[in-house]
Amino acid sequence: MAAGAGTPEGEADLWKCMNPSRAGALLIALLLPACGGRPASPAPPTPGPTGPPPAEVSWANDVWPILLVRCQVCHTTGRGAEEVPDMKMTDPSTLYDRWVRVFSQCNPNLFRVLPGDSERSFVYNKISLPAPLCGQRMPLEGAPLEPGEQQTIKDWIDQGAEHN
Repeated sequence: MAAGAGTPEGEADLWKCMNPSRAGALLIALLLPACGGRPASPAPPTPGPTGPPPAEVSWANDVWPILLVRCQVCHTTGRGAEEVPDMKMTDPSTLYDRWVRVFSQCNPNLFRVLPGDSERSFVYNKISLPAPLCGQRMPLEGAPLEPGEQQTIKDWIDQGAEHN
């Protein structure tokens, strides 16, 4: 028997010299009998959404009209235009370019709009939470966006924030 074999130091030496894939295979071989000799059965499928997927949301036909009615006044001539001048809502193409994949000034850890991820998009955070990560809920003046308006913006972001 080699020096140190059968001692804790010898066991540590054994694990040091064993490559990770062999160690993993050994661990599986040791644990498999405890499972009845068979790999565990796969988990049952998780149920999908209860309804049909949301219809495709269009920037020009669905999102921009909400912004025109609910946001544009403040973000063209009001406080929003003064505090965040690069978020002026003068036309849909310019605003799209200033929103999508652009970091927020208020919270530089978040994109204003991160395509495919509304939960990590600052704009959605500002319109959907009573106490957003930074600043105040939008719109500042008037009632919050209706749940359907919020959902339209959320769906547009989650669908990839296309410029369509």
